[in-house]
Amino acid sequence: MHRTAWISVGFALLQACSQPAPTPLPAPLPEQESSLMDRLVGHWVHEEPDSDYRFEEHWAMMGDGSLKGIGIVRAGNDTMMIEHLDILSTDSGTWYSARIPTENGGEPVFFRMDQDTDSLVFTNALHDYPQRIVYVPGSAEGWQVRVNGIRNGTDAEEHLHFVRMKDPL
Repeated sequence: MHRTAWISVGFALLQACSQPAPTPLPAPLPEQESSLMDRLVGHWVHEEPDSDYRFEEHWAMMGDGSLKGIGIVRAGNDTMMIEHLDILSTDSGTWYSARIPTENGGEPVFFRMDQDTDSLVFTNALHDYPQRIVYVPGSAEGWQVRVNGIRNGTDAEEHLHFVRMKDPL
């Protein structure tokens, strides 16, 4: 070998030994799929066709993983009803809680989560009405909500189509 070749090889070895081996970058974590409950976070509105009734739900994620919400029914500029909403997990399951201060002695009514894969289904067979609340994710960041059960001895069902609204800054 020529002297210049040995110098080049020696220089390369010296550099390789004097520099620490590059640390490989950690593999990226797989993206975690958000749960349907996570998708509820935000401000949702349903406007009743051919009337001035507007239904709103505002949901926020709490530090413990539960959701806290408020439901508002408006007629024009008047607030007709406010309900305090929660979705929380306990040792006995996941529960949807609805509390209307002027009903049920101000106590919440609990609905057990029966499904959370392709829709959120909450039931309480002992409640007067509704006995079932279903949130089905729709296209374009919306929700189809069905509230149903027996009311005054008759099957009853209400449908709401919530669309995401931008919260004011």
